[in-house]
Amino acid sequence: MSFIHQKMSHAEHVTVQMDNASPHTSKNSGSILNTRGAYPRISEVKISVVQQEPNSPETNANGLAFFPSMSARVSKARSAGPEQLVKAVDKCFEDYDPATLSAVFDSKTRVIEEIIKHKGNNHFDMPHRKP
Repeated sequence: MSFIHQKMSHAEHVTVQMDNASPHTSKNSGSILNTRGAYPRISEVKISVVQQEPNSPETNANGLAFFPSMSARVSKARSAGPEQLVKAVDKCFEDYDPATLSAVFDSKTRVIEEIIKHKGNNHFDMPHRKP
């Protein structure tokens, strides 16, 4: 949580979306993290944790845009081995622009709007960012 406080110190509230991997869905993990995030000791940033929607890749912000964006950045770093790869990923994450991350969630919102417009199906063109 301390990294979130450092990276997002400009925000009043941050929502962390966890995937549905087994360790993230245990009975207590979300409530423990929500309790810790609601009463921050490091900064004034409040953090809440939510689970991503199951079985909906179109609404998964990580798969929709964040991972492809990070992958493109990391591939430019040309790492020679596993240790260099880890360093490249860490550096790319450190340098990740909060505005870009915000755009990822804007994309997710537009996708959800399209799903609603199309009455729950995913037969639509992916919406693009509006200028």
